[in-house]
Amino acid sequence: MRKILVTGASGFIGSAAARALLAAGVEVHGTSASGRAGPPGVIMHRCDLLDDTAVADLLAELRPSHLLHVAWDVTHGTYWTSPANFLWLAAGARLLERFLALGGQRAVGVGSCAEYAWTEAETYTEVSSPLAPATPYGRCKLALSEGFAAAGMMGLSTAWARLFFPYGPGDGEQRFIPSMLARLRAGEAFDTTSGIQRRDFIHIDDVGAALAALTRSSVTGAVNIGTGEGVALREVALELAASLGAEPGLLRFGALPIRPGDPLSLIADASRLRHEVGFTSAISWREGLRRLSQPRG
Repeated sequence: MRKILVTGASGFIGSAAARALLAAGVEVHGTSASGRAGPPGVIMHRCDLLDDTAVADLLAELRPSHLLHVAWDVTHGTYWTSPANFLWLAAGARLLERFLALGGQRAVGVGSCAEYAWTEAETYTEVSSPLAPATPYGRCKLALSEGFAAAGMMGLSTAWARLFFPYGPGDGEQRFIPSMLARLRAGEAFDTTSGIQRRDFIHIDDVGAALAALTRSSVTGAVNIGTGEGVALREVALELAASLGAEPGLLRFGALPIRPGDPLSLIADASRLRHEVGFTSAISWREGLRRLSQPRG
């Protein structure tokens, strides 16, 4: 690997991957539309990926050998159904086309478990689980994954990372774990569902390391990024409250209904990640919550 471009390298997922790639001794360049700083050591470039000219100029200047495409609009509360998904689908396809035309060697895109058909399955596998997204976000991610697969037929080494449930420092404050953490720290009640839903939570440091390992490998096709283990939301909430020394009564289970269509289980089959990429998550969900609950400096 000569040089890698990580799109969205100042964001939650992109910065974790960039840090892991740096630790592996790779020359890492990153993009940020706002000019926000990336991790120390990453060479950042202010570039709006929705601006075709800016993207073309940056790729022509850098000529990276590898591409890790993370950037997408994930504005909380809107991204599932936002028309902006179409813009990011088109931008991703153009980015991939230009990277291929300039002689790029390997490209990895970051997708989502939202690409799967949410059924009664306990786990989801890249090999046999049906793909039928229930949201525009999932549909557009799946469409871009097909673009990566098509580029693979044109001679480019490509892989597609289906991310499950990342959490950790830097996560959006409105998401489940950070919003609960903020309420409990403030001694305020946290309204939630019954908490019977099981999810595959993976610590952001493991996400970054997994993406770096996948990018540096020769594995092609879809690869789930998860731990392969599920935990009930209720258990996560109780563990976080215990780690903080918070009153369990602040957790108001059943105060909110489970959303229609919300699957009871979303757990990755992590076999490809473990056996082909050679990566196994190192941070258990309990250890991850313990780290989050430590006093802030």
